[in-house]
Amino acid sequence: MDIPFNPTQIVNDINSMASESVKNSSVFAKYQAEREAKESAFFVYEAIKKSILEFQSSLDGAHEIGVQLASFNQNLLMYVTRIDYSAPTLIDFYGVINGKDARLIQHVSQLNFLLIAAPKLDANAPARRIGFEVSQVQ
Repeated sequence: MDIPFNPTQIVNDINSMASESVKNSSVFAKYQAEREAKESAFFVYEAIKKSILEFQSSLDGAHEIGVQLASFNQNLLMYVTRIDYSAPTLIDFYGVINGKDARLIQHVSQLNFLLIAAPKLDANAPARRIGFEVSQVQ
């Protein structure tokens, strides 16, 4: 009796077995843990902090940092005064939107905003800069 020879199926079977072997290995587990850690709020917070501090350093005294939010079926300008994070996956933005105190809570996988130089809210006060805090709420 002849058994049909299917090279594609053989390659697929070998790849599947190798894939299962890798998934069960300690190397894969270490890689997966490192990947998840890099996606955590701490690493995202640090990346945001670096970008914002760099952007803020280019602002003159007549401008504050604003965050243009393109969500909620409208474009909102948030004057951000503080950024914080709650481990492992939430970033909190505090500030003012349309003259009202605001807090935006975002999952690290949903962050998408535009930093802009916005005119100061109070022309007589010094330009505000964003502060960074860490609450690490588990």
